[in-house]
Amino acid sequence: MMSDESPVDFSLEELPESRWTGDLRGHRYNDTQLAAAKFIGADLRGCSFDGAQLAGSVFLDCDLRQTTWLGANWCDIVFQRCRFTHGWISSLTDMLTIGGLNWPILIGRVDDSEDGDHLMAIGCQVRTLREWQALDRRAQLLIDGRDGARWWQLFGGPLIAVAKAHLHGARNRS
Repeated sequence: MMSDESPVDFSLEELPESRWTGDLRGHRYNDTQLAAAKFIGADLRGCSFDGAQLAGSVFLDCDLRQTTWLGANWCDIVFQRCRFTHGWISSLTDMLTIGGLNWPILIGRVDDSEDGDHLMAIGCQVRTLREWQALDRRAQLLIDGRDGARWWQLFGGPLIAVAKAHLHGARNRS
């Protein structure tokens, strides 16, 4: 494992191990093959997984604050007891990804939520579905200035509708 203070760029390399633990803050896993990798107890704050192939990977007891995931493959990925910008989550399941809308979108059911609420990540911003629905004009500007506010006004309603439909479908499958 690498643990120095400077970011390490793993771009276009296959990583030699499939199990990662410890202090990995600021590393760049861009365009890396990480399928079925296991991140256990890893501090991944500030890491970049842009374009990484993460299909079947597991993140267990990880700190994922300020991570970026632009264009990452999220298929069958598992998050358990992970800390996101939003807070600690015991398990995130039933994930849906949406691409092609300026930022990658991830929608997942929070298993430990009393009402089975969803988290929706738009780029690096992660909120519950209720928080996205309550987004006021000032908070919309924080997405990406005026362009982000306009983007939210155009896509926010449809994304919330998709997330609600996904939540309803996930509840029916449980």
